Amino acid sequence: MLKYLVIFEEYPYDPFINVALDESLLLAIEMRLISIPILRIWRNNKSVVIGRNTNVVNEVRIDKLKRYGIPLIRRISGGGAVYHDLGNYNYTLVIPTESRLSIDYVYGHLLKGILLALNTLGIEAWIENDTDVIANGFKVSGNSAIIKKNVALLHGTLLVNTDLNILCQVLKPNVNLVRKRGYTLTKYRVANLNYLVGKELKPEIIISSLIDSFSKVLGAEPIITMCSDTILEIAEILSKYRYRDPNWNWYKCENFNIWKRVLKIIENSKRDKQGICNLLRT
Repeated sequence: MLKYLVIFEEYPYDPFINVALDESLLLAIEMRLISIPILRIWRNNKSVVIGRNTNVVNEVRIDKLKRYGIPLIRRISGGGAVYHDLGNYNYTLVIPTESRLSIDYVYGHLLKGILLALNTLGIEAWIENDTDVIANGFKVSGNSAIIKKNVALLHGTLLVNTDLNILCQVLKPNVNLVRKRGYTLTKYRVANLNYLVGKELKPEIIISSLIDSFSKVLGAEPIITMCSDTILEIAEILSKYRYRDPNWNWYKCENFNIWKRVLKIIENSKRDKQGICNLLRT
């Protein structure tokens, strides 16, 4: 049976490292250092994570962000602004491909992993507005993707017990986007899974439901593992020179010097021992 890797260690809830780890794993598969899919499940401390092309003032209430001391981080995938705290679970799926996947496959097939997971929790869910997962008329998950010629990344949120009061204060609806794309306002009507099921969902239940569901979607058996020092080293560089850089987060200004550092690590890794063992620890 096919295999895929599962990572659910946290570092420790650091939003800068966590966002950087997504890109680090994407690079590892893109450079063919890892040859099988990876599922990562993680959480952040309070933070607002915006899409690669997001105009901050259109989707974030900057005064509230500063009042609560919440960091702003710009990810490399598209989509809108999302609020993270420890009541929100994030997943990242990175898969190697022989050719560029279609957007319909990514959101129409791979995103079924979230729908199936919710179904196992007793929640009927569906997709609206291309990338939003809706249950009982509320948005419970927002998702975005990166699709390249030999790798695809899909990641998203899962509201379990998030502080929705803070969420609604720091984020604001992008009315122009709704009108332009014909989206429904359900995009901005959110609810926690705990509220929908009427009980507290334990972390182990959420994690196991995600793993079981993505195993079905991928048709593969999970291997529980941990990030290696190499993956973490790449993430640390990306965190320092991109995700902690106000010029990137607020204005999308690239620091191209980071790539010399990242490529050096990758080249050293290739010269070391080839294969998964060099990059992931079991």
